[in-house]
Amino acid sequence: YANCKIFQCVDEICPPDMRFIARPSSCMAIQLKQDGKKYRLGRHVSFVDCPGHEALMQSMLGGAAVMDAAILLCAANEPCPAPQTLEHLSAAECLGLPN
Repeated sequence: YANCKIFQCVDEICPPDMRFIARPSSCMAIQLKQDGKKYRLGRHVSFVDCPGHEALMQSMLGGAAVMDAAILLCAANEPCPAPQTLEHLSAAECLGLPN
């Protein structure tokens, strides 16, 4: 997995390409200043590869318990929904993640 922090521009006028910036999760700042713009911490994001095999579902559910959102990616060259995809959708429903 990988982590990062997303900061949002709080200035009244902020060009679209400067509205958000990312920093490593090790960045301890809550507010930043870059190119004369002020930014506030918006989100701490983790990118996690959740295995689909049923033997690993318990581990996946343990990690997913602290998630407040998810993006489900499926291989375009495989039938969808695959059994593990259905398991992940069921887990997201159990955790109350909105769709």
